[in-house]
Amino acid sequence: MYGHEARVPYPHFGKYNAYTVPAWMYDSLFEVLDRVGAETKPIAVVESGYSADPYRILGTPFLASPEKQDRYLKLMLYELEKTGNPLKFIINHYVRDNDYTWFRQYIEGQNGIRNPLFVEFSQYFRDTGLFDGDGGEGRPALQRWRDMMALPLSPAP
Repeated sequence: MYGHEARVPYPHFGKYNAYTVPAWMYDSLFEVLDRVGAETKPIAVVESGYSADPYRILGTPFLASPEKQDRYLKLMLYELEKTGNPLKFIINHYVRDNDYTWFRQYIEGQNGIRNPLFVEFSQYFRDTGLFDGDGGEGRPALQRWRDMMALPLSPAP
């Protein structure tokens, strides 16, 4: 959309602290596209995700779950399908949770190497994978992702 950008931040942080995944969170995004005359421009979701595990930052609980992660993906795909815009691609922030990298930063932070507040903040992104940190069993959102990928490709004119 050169020059026009509309964003839905990672919704699991912010005013609802992953308590809920509101269906209306995309409304303003598509209103912005319409307002700037981009209602037919291609859409690329360059980074998206929703945490599948609960966590605390500065004592504030973020009540994420695999079910909420799946709801987030379901809503995003539904809203993208409803637009008239051709969809170029979607990238989930992580395929697999980033537990090991986060833990290494946490340990280094305990030894004074990293900023501990940054390490605590990075929990927002640690568990946004479609697989858990061990790469084992996929989450419900993984099946939704696979179902979407199995749909026939219908290129826009």
